[in-house]
Amino acid sequence: MDKLEKVNDIFGIALRLKEVDPCYELYLNRESRRFEVYKNRYGKLELQFVCPYDKVDQRLLAFARQTRIERAPEIFREIEEHNEKIEKEKVEEVLSKPKSKLESVISYLKKR
Repeated sequence: MDKLEKVNDIFGIALRLKEVDPCYELYLNRESRRFEVYKNRYGKLELQFVCPYDKVDQRLLAFARQTRIERAPEIFREIEEHNEKIEKEKVEEVLSKPKSKLESVISYLKKR
């Protein structure tokens, strides 16, 4: 664990992580130079997530709340809805190309 350094920031974000989960602890990974949140259970550290930001601020708390396991069904639903939207857009894009070309041909033929 020499690569990890426990963080106690001046804004109290590390302490406020305990509001999200009492076992959460914030560490700086010296090798990767990134912040990581671990769950300390019975003295054993388990990586929960890597901070997606290069600074420790309020966004980290929001991210910690957003990614809680209790929200898994909601997160999966959001992912599914997003994937359906992307698929629908792709289908519309694929269908619009032949339609556009057909309209051009019809327009051309009408002018003749």
